[in-house]
Amino acid sequence: MANPGGEGIVLFASVDRQAGWVHLILANHERPETNVTITLNSGVIRGDSVGGGGRGAVRLKSGANATVARVDNTHANAYTAWVGMGSPKADSQTGSLDPKVVAALHAAAALVEEPLEVQWGGLTKAEVNAKDAAEAAVTVVMPHHGVARIRLALA
Repeated sequence: MANPGGEGIVLFASVDRQAGWVHLILANHERPETNVTITLNSGVIRGDSVGGGGRGAVRLKSGANATVARVDNTHANAYTAWVGMGSPKADSQTGSLDPKVVAALHAAAALVEEPLEVQWGGLTKAEVNAKDAAEAAVTVVMPHHGVARIRLALA
């Protein structure tokens, strides 16, 4: 469940059991920047949102952290970097951008994994590992026209 709910925020989930990951894809197309919290009861995702027509459930690795990779105005966005450089033009003789500009644009376009804290129902990581049952939640800031992929480890 995505909170706050409402128009403009969409959430998709997929499971890669072979690699051991759950991927949550969020997109914000209509709302102003907002915090979105995704809660997983007892660290379990159920239903059609994880593929397979709702067959079974997936359990998250207890106490695991998550990562987030974003595409928005400040993440993985070569266009914003290019504009920030003064919109450099290609050399009139070679038809190419300066190699330093190209390298900077490639770096600005890179999708970067950032750590994202998982809240385990108020339990410490040791308590979660011992009990193997807690509500898991992640919160991510979603700017207007932003997309984020959250990756969580499967048990």
